[in-house]
Amino acid sequence: LYAQNNLIKIGITGSYGKTSTKNIMQSILSEEYNSLMTPASFNTPMGITMTIRNYLKPIHQVFICEMGADHVGEISRLVKYVKPQIGLVTSIGPQHLLTFGSQENIIHEKMQMIENLPSNGLGVINLDNKFIRQYKIHNSVKVQSFGIQSEDVDYRAIDINYTISGSYFTVLHQEEKVKFHTKLLGELNIMNILSAIVVARYLDISWQSLQRAIENCEQIEHRLELKKINGYRFIDDAFNANPIGSKMALEVLSMMPGKRYIITPGMIDLGPKQDEYNYLFGKQMKHFVDEVILVGPKQTKAIQQGLKEMNFMPNNIHVFQTVKEAFAFVYEQASEHDTILIENDLPEAFSH
Repeated sequence: LYAQNNLIKIGITGSYGKTSTKNIMQSILSEEYNSLMTPASFNTPMGITMTIRNYLKPIHQVFICEMGADHVGEISRLVKYVKPQIGLVTSIGPQHLLTFGSQENIIHEKMQMIENLPSNGLGVINLDNKFIRQYKIHNSVKVQSFGIQSEDVDYRAIDINYTISGSYFTVLHQEEKVKFHTKLLGELNIMNILSAIVVARYLDISWQSLQRAIENCEQIEHRLELKKINGYRFIDDAFNANPIGSKMALEVLSMMPGKRYIITPGMIDLGPKQDEYNYLFGKQMKHFVDEVILVGPKQTKAIQQGLKEMNFMPNNIHVFQTVKEAFAFVYEQASEHDTILIENDLPEAFSH
């Protein structure tokens, strides 16, 4: 690692979005650089060491390193070991609160990615995240920001549209406006792409190359993935299980043509707040969905409450015992012009 003096090393950390960002960054930077990324979930000291030993070759010009942490001190340790010149913080949230001890500890730890960069490096931060926005950086390193909601950022995505062929958006940077199309859907993916654009522009990759690379980014299985099943149009978001992702999926669905269906068992594994989150999820469906298909009468009680609260038409709410019944109903009701969102974990959905 140290013998390669001109190797560009990029560190990525955050509470969520790390892996998707890493994959997008790899596919974008590979347009013009011989780039290596840490595989799958190799984001621990052990995984990163193995990657460097087994995969990093002298021909590599860029090394993209995802860094995870669930204890205080871990990011600082990894950053000092890898010594990235470019550091990215995708987001900060309440993940791993138990092992970190407090939200403050989490914020401080993730931001060590920026604090430990060399003064001639680049820090990249998401200013739509309130924890990152409120944090005061003590390093004099150059910092570039990105966001969708925030206007005071270096790179901003505007005019976002979701269609049956993916997302269209424009990137605003100083006086420049550049249009993009990607197969990926949802605000989170656009944020991930945006962060990769910041790094790519810093590394002198042209806007044209970026447009081409982003057009070619592959969808991620079961994460807002557009697909045809039996001639019907689906948005498969089965791997999502969090409230932010669920709201985003509804926004994507709302922009789709035809009648909009959702099939969901609700969110599971969210501990004591689960009912509250599902109740809100039910309330959010009001203006985004035409037909709601719920799997599991008991476990979707809170969603039903939320729908009722918003006076959602009872005739458009359908509750089934099994995934199989839910799909049979949709295949009977929907046409090929409609859009069907599979939201949250439906393991049996793909077995028949």
